[in-house]
Amino acid sequence: MPSKKQSEEKYFLGTKALGLPLIPEAGINNILLPNPLGEHHNPGFEFTYVYSGEVCWKVVNGPDLRLSGGDFSIMADRVRHSGEFNIIRPCKLFWMVVDPLAPKAECHTTFSRKDLADFKGKMEKAGNCVLPADPEMEARFAELWKICREYANNQKNSLYTHRLRLLLLQFLVDMVSAFDTHRSRTGNAAIADILDYIAAHLDSPLQVEEVASQAGLRPSRFYELFRKETGQTPADYINRMRCERARHMLRNSKLPITHIAMELGYSSSQYFANCFRKYTGMNPGRYRSIYGKK
Repeated sequence: MPSKKQSEEKYFLGTKALGLPLIPEAGINNILLPNPLGEHHNPGFEFTYVYSGEVCWKVVNGPDLRLSGGDFSIMADRVRHSGEFNIIRPCKLFWMVVDPLAPKAECHTTFSRKDLADFKGKMEKAGNCVLPADPEMEARFAELWKICREYANNQKNSLYTHRLRLLLLQFLVDMVSAFDTHRSRTGNAAIADILDYIAAHLDSPLQVEEVASQAGLRPSRFYELFRKETGQTPADYINRMRCERARHMLRNSKLPITHIAMELGYSSSQYFANCFRKYTGMNPGRYRSIYGKK
């Protein structure tokens, strides 16, 4: 297991270093262990690209944004959000905050103020949503990761600064263009019904084949459609929902942890503890000691 010091490799790119008022904050992170990430907001629109792993943004007064490797998202200006269970799970990602109305936002870009106003309109129209990335974005991420590592050791070399500016601006144009020309994931009636079915049967040892039959789909087709609509595998979704219910039970009841595990359809308390730790970053006993009723 990685040590505490090895729980994350990250590079923060700020306006002061890069001279890009349009992009006040950006960064690239390789998160190896669950890290705390509570409710917050950013000074502008936030873009996230997930290279590997999974990220879920819990949006205040809005639907969740769930990304898996190869997805990217936009979060509207200054919207409050947090990581699921107030953590961010192991993943490798790039994030960028964009403020088209920042003073001198056009500095060190090829954009005019009119261009930036147009960008702002497109980003507002996109709202909060998720799209799949194309192979070019994956290649751009790999290049950004490499240059960030080099930049960390060569900050006095202006060539690295210029290269980072260009890459960030290319990411911005790619992402805005994608949201302008594509639709985000839309709801599917069959999957919506299945989500209700899962919620009503969390105490059962649900199998993918059983759930697929409820949707009237072959397991392979169901798996494909479920992942497309939710950004998760059926098993992952079921475990997340069970952990969410377990959190409520641990906070608001005195039921033994083994009883909670059995009530939520887990085959053993150890398996439950492993799943709970995977999604929340702590074991059930620790969670109850912190958040349970005294």
